[in-house]
Parts: sequence; C-alpha cells; structure tokens
Amino acid sequence: MRQILQFLRLLQKEKIPFIAIGMSAARLHGAPVVTEDFDLWVPSIDADTLERLATKSGAILSGGREPPCALNFTEDLPVDLVRKLSTRLALTYALRISKKVRLEGVAIPVLPLEEIIKSKKAAGRPKDLAALPMLSNYLRAKRKVQSARRRTTG
Repeated sequence: MRQILQFLRLLQKEKIPFIAIGMSAARLHGAPVVTEDFDLWVPSIDADTLERLATKSGAILSGGREPPCALNFTEDLPVDLVRKLSTRLALTYALRISKKVRLEGVAIPVLPLEEIIKSKKAAGRPKDLAALPMLSNYLRAKRKVQSARRRTTG
C-alpha cells in the first residue's frame, strides 16, 4: 500500500477530498473480503494535477486523465477513481458520515458499511450482488458485538 498511501498523501496536500468506497472500504472496516483494486471517490480533478500526482506516486494513468479512470502502480493494487456513486449520495455528506481509518499516518475517510451495501445494491452488477450476503452478515455481526460491548460497559 506504500504507493497508494503516497497518492493519498498527495491528495491531502493538494486539499482534494477523497473517500474510500467499494470492497476496499469494506476491507478497511474489517470485513473479510478480497478485492482486486482500491476504489476511491474524488471530485472532478484537473487533468494536469491528476497526472502530476500520479507521476509523483509512481502510477501510470489509464482510461483517461480525469475520473473515472485508474492509476496503475508497479507495487500496489490499481486505484480506480470515480466521481459519483450509484446511490447518488453527495460526496460532502459522505465525508461527514465517514469513519477515518489511519494507515501509516494517513487518515483515510471510509464510506460507512451501510452505504457500501446500498451502493452495491444500486449498482446491480453480478459481482456486487454476490458480495451482498457476506457484507450484510458482517454488518449484522459487527452491530451485535457493538451492542454487547455497550451493555457490558454501560
């Protein structure tokens, strides 16, 4: 994740908001999932800025010079950049309700698991629909554990 984290640091330095979404976000929540890429929701980014940040982080852009596109790294998973979710959730609202996960000094906003499930349902792709039972079961189990903790500590 070294190159991905470098890219995220550069986004933060440029004050470009972002939020982890998809299965990579579910993984950051602790869900036992596998993913082939790191999905990142960003606003529209100037093409020259994106190209500069990609180069600084060791990535090659594919699919265009602005989202939706991908950053391909030599050592990390590809990063897919998107500008919107299938649920039409606003990025500003998503950032407010996101959980921050810290990895090597980078605070990564992560879409709530409930919203990840909604976006997978809305997308309706076979791979998204196949992930729903596991994500829903994980969310239920996580809520049970949190509820039990509150009862024992409260």
